[in-house]
Amino acid sequence: MEPTNRPARRARPIKSKPKAVNWLLEFLRHPLTVLCIGTVITTLAVPWLNARSSVARQVSEARQAKALEVLKGVGSDNVRLNLVRSAFNVFEREGGLSGTPELVEERRTELRKRVYDGYGEFEQTAWWWYWEIAREAELFGWLTPAKAAEFRALAKQYEANLYDSMALVQIPWKRYLAESKETVAEKSQALMPGLEDSLGRKQAERDALADRMVRLFLK
Repeated sequence: MEPTNRPARRARPIKSKPKAVNWLLEFLRHPLTVLCIGTVITTLAVPWLNARSSVARQVSEARQAKALEVLKGVGSDNVRLNLVRSAFNVFEREGGLSGTPELVEERRTELRKRVYDGYGEFEQTAWWWYWEIAREAELFGWLTPAKAAEFRALAKQYEANLYDSMALVQIPWKRYLAESKETVAEKSQALMPGLEDSLGRKQAERDALADRMVRLFLK
């Protein structure tokens, strides 16, 4: 067989990169260019990151402040209810139901002052502070919608607890302050020993509800 005389294939020339591309690559590799790009990124990114960090810190601080307001609110309610509770206990222990009508009335006058002072302070904030916190938490987004709804449910239970506590306080209130001194003198049996356990349980319930409110802000 005769050999064929085919021409050899010519190798394709390697295309060189356009000069513009080479110039751009060299420009981007240059240390000064890298420094300038890094400076621009830092100038734009750092303030943005700082702003986000600042907002997160402010939200965290606001949540902690609201948690402290819950503790302050329940503490205030407990102190003021205990002032009223203590006034009735002292009245009974000091013999407020015995003695002459004049002595009984003198003791009732002192009791009335102590009870009215304590209840007056209680009335200033006890029925609204938790609703105010709930409204602010929803308005400023300090709680998620689910947590905000849970907080309102706890606030409703807390308010019901206060009504129950006041119903217990009304028992000695009506006997010692709302009735005439003659009627009071006739009813010599002390009331507070039979109410102490119930009032103590109500306070423990308030503390437990407040703890659950606080945890919603700290989770």
